[in-house]
Amino acid sequence: MDNDFKNLENPDEIKLLKFPECVRERIGMYLSGNDSTDNLLREIIDNSLDECQHTAENIIIDRNFNGFILVADDGRGIPILPSTEKTAEGRMITQAELSICALHSGSKFTDNKTATIGQNGVGSAAVNAVSSDYIILSRITPLNWDKSTEDVYNLWNNAGPRSKKDLYYIIWYKKGYRYFEGAAKKSDIEKNIFGRHCEKLLPDGMSTIVMFHPDPEIYAKEVMIPNVPIQNLQYFLLIQEKFFKKNKNK
Repeated sequence: MDNDFKNLENPDEIKLLKFPECVRERIGMYLSGNDSTDNLLREIIDNSLDECQHTAENIIIDRNFNGFILVADDGRGIPILPSTEKTAEGRMITQAELSICALHSGSKFTDNKTATIGQNGVGSAAVNAVSSDYIILSRITPLNWDKSTEDVYNLWNNAGPRSKKDLYYIIWYKKGYRYFEGAAKKSDIEKNIFGRHCEKLLPDGMSTIVMFHPDPEIYAKEVMIPNVPIQNLQYFLLIQEKFFKKNKNK
């Protein structure tokens, strides 16, 4: 009997795919394949639509914003406070970063009182994993400036009263890996990302701005710009305006 087992071929080794490779190599499980980038944009729009249930009054969508896909809203802002979770290396991580660097991370798992769209904590992280660049800007406010990172704290303290409305926390990932974290004025962020003569400026008055560029190693050139119909989104905003007396604009 022992000899029979010894003669068996060794089975294939069981491997664990960690983030972001688990998404990049099994994209069909998370984003319905790589023949379209429509699902990427829908995932990010869903987050802004969730904000329409709370405080957001405006959503901005741009399919070609200086080479990026952009979705912004003036809702509560994605939290930049430290998460109770930490990285494998023990590094402190903000809630904003956690939302895009780990699957099944979110704040909607136990709230059954409000109808929300993104309840699985997968969408933003999955889009990040398949993007060559994924950037989140979250506005720094009197409520969070002293509860986030040291960069946020110092920027707020050194800024004049007039410029405090345009200060943002920024987290930037490339192909699912952390590239940069910091805090800066909106005008400085524009220069650093797009250059001094960028075609379009970042929208004013937004609490959360998400920009991403699908990875050309995964998506073909002809599908880089999504073709998501916005009719359903317009219907949604009209319903919000009628029943919740909010005026939301695309």
